[in-house]
Amino acid sequence: MIIIIDAYNFLKRNVKDKFITESQRQQFLNLLNNYAKKKINNNVIIVFDGGSGIRPEIDTFKNVTVIYSGVNFTADDVIKEHIEKLAAQNKSANSILVSSDRELKTFASSYKVEILDPEDFFKIIQLTLQEKKLVTKPNFGNIIKFEQDERNEDLDKLMQEAATISTFKEDFVEEDKQEKLSKKEKKLLNLLKKL
Repeated sequence: MIIIIDAYNFLKRNVKDKFITESQRQQFLNLLNNYAKKKINNNVIIVFDGGSGIRPEIDTFKNVTVIYSGVNFTADDVIKEHIEKLAAQNKSANSILVSSDRELKTFASSYKVEILDPEDFFKIIQLTLQEKKLVTKPNFGNIIKFEQDERNEDLDKLMQEAATISTFKEDFVEEDKQEKLSKKEKKLLNLLKKL
């Protein structure tokens, strides 16, 4: 899956600051790099307005492609051109645009490119980076064996209750967290799971 991100649109919708600092921009690139590491089948393309060149410049930041629009073009221009190239290669249906820009969304939709709102994509990135798995093998620790005549009914009840509790690795969050998502978030998450 090809994910094209309208960079400053994403940052302004999620950071909520009027001006984006270099530190915030760097954190954004690191976040997307970590996401791309987990989702290796994705081709993540981040498009920024500006840059030092006259024409768009393509750079690589670890696992993501970064495009600076240059002084003569806007990020919107570069994104539209990229979508047109994908359509010419019959790849636009396998693409997602992350932007809240109405004009860009309309343009992308006309090429059958899926649209994700920046806030929704940010939630999906967070869920992806926090994915944790259920441990099916319980950890019993030290087991103490009682002889038959030392039977304790309270202890038996406690042990039966404990047998029904699942344990989780410290590094992971249970998969049940997906049930707490809205229908829209579940749809978006399922879309991105296909990547």
